[in-house]
Amino acid sequence: MTLQKKILTIVAVTIALIALLLCFVFDLALGNEFLTAGTVHLNLQQFVLLVFIFGLSIMLVVYLLIDRLVTSHLVQLSKIIKNISTTGNLSARVVMNGSDEFSKLIEAINEMLAAMEQSQNRLKYLSLHDSLTGLYNRAYLEQEMNCLARNSNAPIGIIYCDVDGLKSINDTIGHAMGDNVLLAFAIILKETLRSSDIVARIGGDEFVALLPRSDERATANACARLRETLDRYNAGDPEVPLRTSIGYAVGHGEQVNMSELLQQADRNMYRDKLQRRRKLKIISCTGTINE
Repeated sequence: MTLQKKILTIVAVTIALIALLLCFVFDLALGNEFLTAGTVHLNLQQFVLLVFIFGLSIMLVVYLLIDRLVTSHLVQLSKIIKNISTTGNLSARVVMNGSDEFSKLIEAINEMLAAMEQSQNRLKYLSLHDSLTGLYNRAYLEQEMNCLARNSNAPIGIIYCDVDGLKSINDTIGHAMGDNVLLAFAIILKETLRSSDIVARIGGDEFVALLPRSDERATANACARLRETLDRYNAGDPEVPLRTSIGYAVGHGEQVNMSELLQQADRNMYRDKLQRRRKLKIISCTGTINE
C-alpha cells in the first residue's frame, strides 16, 4: 500500500468513527422520551465535550501514525546523510521495510550509496595499486616505508629490481610484449617473496620489495631465491627471456632512514647491472665468463 493510501485510510477511519459516535449519541438522545430541557442541555454539553475529547484523541493517533510512517524515517535518513557528509563513510544504510513511496525512496538511496561506495573503493584501490600488474604503487610503498620507520625496531630489508632491456623490447617487439614481461616479473616477485613482504612497481621497469623483520642474511637469501626463480622461468624457453638487475639494503635499529635505505638499494642494483653488462661484454669477446 502506498503512503498516500495509508494516510487516506487513516483519515477515512477517523471520520467513520466520529460519524458512528454522533449517530450513537443522537440515537440515544432521541430514544429517551423522559429527557427534560435541562437534561437535554446538559447532555448536549457532555456530547460536545465527548466529541472534542474523542476528536483530539483521534488527531493524536493520526499524528503518531503519520510520524511513524514519515517523520521517523526522515530523521533516520537525515542522520545517515549527516554521518556520511562528516565521516565520508558510505557503508551506512537506511533500514526500512515496506512497499510505499518512502520505502522505494530509501531503497533507491541505498542503491546509490552502494554504487558510490563501490566507486570509492575502486578509486582507493587504483590510487594505491599499479594498474598493469596489480602490485602496490609508489604512493603505497612510501606510506608503508614511513609506517615501518616509525613503528618497527626490527631490521628491514629493501630489494630494488630493474627489468633489463624493457625499452628495447617495447621498441622492437611492441608494448604488448613489454607489458607481458612486466606481468611475468610481477608474478615471480609475488610467488617468490613472503606474503608479508610488500611488493610495488614504482616506475616503468622498476620494482621494490619491503621485507619487514629481515636481516642481512634473510634479505640476501630472498634475492638468491628470486634469481633461482628467474633462472627456472628462462629455462622454460619463454618468448622473451627475463633479465633483471637486483640490489638490496638492510636497515637496523630504531628510526631507520627509509629514503637513504632505498637509495642504497638502488645504487646496489646499478652495481649489479654494471657487473652483468661487463660479463656480457666478456662473453661476446671471448665466449667465456671471466669472473
